[in-house]
Amino acid sequence: MDWTGLLILVVLRVLPWIFVAVGAWLLFSAWRFLSGAERVRGRVRAVRTSTARAQSGGGVTTTFRPIFTYTAPDGTEREAETATFSTTFDFAQGAEMDILVNPAEPGTARLPGAGNYALGGALLGIGLLFAIVGLLAPLPG
Repeated sequence: MDWTGLLILVVLRVLPWIFVAVGAWLLFSAWRFLSGAERVRGRVRAVRTSTARAQSGGGVTTTFRPIFTYTAPDGTEREAETATFSTTFDFAQGAEMDILVNPAEPGTARLPGAGNYALGGALLGIGLLFAIVGLLAPLPG
């Protein structure tokens, strides 16, 4: 098999299953967290920022990761930060909003909404699409 055949084999027969596995793991992780989560009112204590410049010399992207304080259902004051960074999480310090917290993961918070499943669902869907194409496509050589 020449190098193009090997490249097609990897792209259509191996890489999609990596996407499927990562997507499934992200979906399971989100489901596990959310299945035990409780909605509480949180206050933004601080926002961590991360800045990255595109390697191609493009623009700068800033992402945000808010840190919340909240009162747990048992009455104790706790602190948690979001599980992910986002370009849309630039909240003002002191802002109040609903957050999801799971007693099994006390230092982690998630924002309510379908976005908890978005990345995992996208990776799983793309992986399955390419896996089907890879299974149906004849390999060269």
